[in-house]
This record gives sequence, C-alpha cells and structure tokens, in this order.
Amino acid sequence: MQGASHNLISRNEVFDSGVDGIVVSGGASNNTVRRNEVSGSGSYDLHWDGSGTGNTWKKNDCDTSSPAGLCD
Repeated sequence: MQGASHNLISRNEVFDSGVDGIVVSGGASNNTVRRNEVSGSGSYDLHWDGSGTGNTWKKNDCDTSSPAGLCD
C-alpha cells in the first residue's frame, strides 16, 4: 500500500508473488500488518521502504523481509 494511512492488513495468504508479497511504502503511516502468511515472493515477502511513521508488523509468517525482522 502506498501512501495509505490507518489500515489493518490482517489474515491474508500471499503465495508466489512475482516481486514483493506485502509492501508498505510512499509515506504510508499508522498501518498494522499482522497475522499474514506470505511466502515464495520474488524479492521480499514483507517490504517496508522506511518512509512513514507508526506502522506495526506483528505475528506475520514469512521468510524474507526488508528491513530484516518483520517476519515472526
């Protein structure tokens, strides 16, 4: 999601995405990404570009993330 605010991304299954599974970018703020199952992504299962504030990542089942540490 790009530039979005105050969203809950929860309990999704994302498999074999060509690039990134779930992306938070473009100044997106105050979003919660939790309890998603993501695997087989071309680049990262979870990807945050570092912009925006107040985003939280909790209990996501995945293998790769940028930055590291978004997967549980």
